[in-house]
Amino acid sequence: MVNLIHVGLEVNEEIVFWTLFLLSVLRKESHNMRFCKNINFVLAKTYIQNFISKYVDHVAIMRSTLLPLQILLSIFSPTLRNRFKENAIWEKDYPEIRWAMSPDDKRECYQQFQDLSDPEFHRDLAGLSIDQKLIRLGYPVERINVTTEDGYILGLYRIPFSPKSPLVEGVVRKPVILQHGLLSNGLCFLLQGDSKNLAMLLADSGFDVYLGNARGNSYSQGHINPDMTLDNWKYWDFSYHEMGIFDLPAIIETVTDITNQESMYFVGHSMGSTALAIMLSERPEYNRRIKTAFLLAPAIFLGHSGLYVQPFAKSVNYYQYTFNKFLAGRIDVAKFPELLVGSFPSASCSTDKYACELCTNVMFRMFGYDGPQTNYTTVGHALDAFPVTTSTKTLIHFMQFIKTNNFCKFNYGFGAINRLRYGRRTPTCYNMDNISAPLLVFWGANDFVVKPQDVGKLVAHIPKKSLKECIKIDSEYFTHIDFAFAKDADILVYKKILDVMLNSTYG
Repeated sequence: MVNLIHVGLEVNEEIVFWTLFLLSVLRKESHNMRFCKNINFVLAKTYIQNFISKYVDHVAIMRSTLLPLQILLSIFSPTLRNRFKENAIWEKDYPEIRWAMSPDDKRECYQQFQDLSDPEFHRDLAGLSIDQKLIRLGYPVERINVTTEDGYILGLYRIPFSPKSPLVEGVVRKPVILQHGLLSNGLCFLLQGDSKNLAMLLADSGFDVYLGNARGNSYSQGHINPDMTLDNWKYWDFSYHEMGIFDLPAIIETVTDITNQESMYFVGHSMGSTALAIMLSERPEYNRRIKTAFLLAPAIFLGHSGLYVQPFAKSVNYYQYTFNKFLAGRIDVAKFPELLVGSFPSASCSTDKYACELCTNVMFRMFGYDGPQTNYTTVGHALDAFPVTTSTKTLIHFMQFIKTNNFCKFNYGFGAINRLRYGRRTPTCYNMDNISAPLLVFWGANDFVVKPQDVGKLVAHIPKKSLKECIKIDSEYFTHIDFAFAKDADILVYKKILDVMLNSTYG
């Protein structure tokens, strides 16, 4: 039997509690949390050791497997955070990054809640779906089912006009597709809780807006084959690649069918930009269908990423099959914040008690600190859009980008399997020379998901005829999530996007 102490992790009551908590979340056994006050820690310790013995064979792999767990534990446990501070990767490898709220930030947080004219406004919006939130805010919305070439059914949400820009006979509204990032959904463009959201600003400016949802999240979990249910691991056999070669083309064709317009604008955040780059590289005929694409924090080259999965990514090819099998093909993390902060997480984090003491610090730990650009009263809304369900294969593909610092197809970990798929022992990389659509790249100085060095590598790989502008956001602490969440995102980011679209600068 393998003992946790072999990998430098002492088993005490605290770590047993949090390990069981995380394992119960991964296995969707939310009822397990009911017994936490009466845990038999001797039996629990044995349970954890048996779990590790069953799923991990080598101490070296065990270290990389447990490190992300250690990081999660230390976020929520002050005792563990102090105990592991000396060798925690965020303190050692990224000392220049600020991670937590200061006393001034907390005072500002409480003040923002006190200044709310309608304290119930954001709590009422929290927990609403895309269509519910848009209707509550006074915007029309249509759900459109999009069927991909490989049979997946995606939820596409349309905002055809707005109260500020009603339909006018004879006036053609240009279509815009908004595509979210990893572990997110279309709600990421509705986090502000008011008309400062990008989706609403576009609708108010006369555009026909479409909120995309990648396969696997709660808005896109259908399939034309009745046997491809969520409990069928084959349903979850997809990564970034399928989102690029199947999902986006299907969305584009659907928008064309609705609007009779062959070309459209595209805004992608993080993974949304990745999917676009895959589509334009692998299916170059779609370049002419993109008027202009705006890539917000594009997660394409990630070799310098400061994410917690960085050490996990180093041995990703060794454990991917165990990881995939144990989780039955999917990352079902939607219940994680629910178990953490209450039965209604986004509503809980829309109160000063949670937003100012817990939720914001968790968000800063995940994405980076940006107190000056945080509207603390809307922190709870972020939990509606992140994290959401996706496939383990997608997360593994993401970690392969980090490990290799290259933009390549999925690596199956074995040369023989890769040879069957690609005709060679290693996966082929995407040919970005095929990209010809006009692209604008936006990046933030404090984004430790997509670091400046990786933005530089991306810019070097985009054909000169395609790259129109590379724009650094004029804000000191601007982070990965700020492209959707910053309180001044409308001025710092969206104004430029609207100017280019309204003036048809590049198409």
